[in-house]
Parts: sequence; C-alpha cells; structure tokens
Amino acid sequence: MHIPIRIGRVAAAALIFPGHEVPAIAASECISTFVPILNKTFMEKVLHTIIVVMYAPKFSHAYVSRLSESNDTKYQQAEICSMLLFFLTCIIYNYN
Repeated sequence: MHIPIRIGRVAAAALIFPGHEVPAIAASECISTFVPILNKTFMEKVLHTIIVVMYAPKFSHAYVSRLSESNDTKYQQAEICSMLLFFLTCIIYNYN
C-alpha cells in the first residue's frame, strides 16, 4: 500500500509546483521521511525495537515481524482519501 501512496505524493507535488517538479518531489520525500520522527508513539516504537534488538537478539526477528504486520490502515485510508479529494478538485478546477 505504500507504493500507491508515494506515487500519489509525487503526483501531488508535481501538480502543486508545476515548474519545479524535482525539488518538489525531493521536499515531499524528505518531509515524509523526517516528520514521523516527531510523532511520540513512533519514537517509542523505535526505542522499544532498539532495546529488544540489543538485549534479546534471539527474539528480535519475532518482534520486528510483529511490528511490520501491524499496519496503520486508518492513516493510509485517510491519506488516500485526501489525495483523491485533491486530485478531484484539481481536475474540476482545471477542466471546467
């Protein structure tokens, strides 16, 4: 599900800054990489994972696989809906 979201971000960045597509895409990717670090629960998950890997390396694979299976479906659905709304607004505004 991450690939369609990233493609949508790239398309939205290219539509917002039509003359400067590459810097817009680079800024979008940097923001999508570094902004989740500011989230408290994300940082707690990262710190817990580091502690598990350091102190229980035999169980780290099970812990990491359990974390990777828990998807943030509500976040992904909200982002997809907002992208669809943006694209629909862009189409209606530009082609009417």
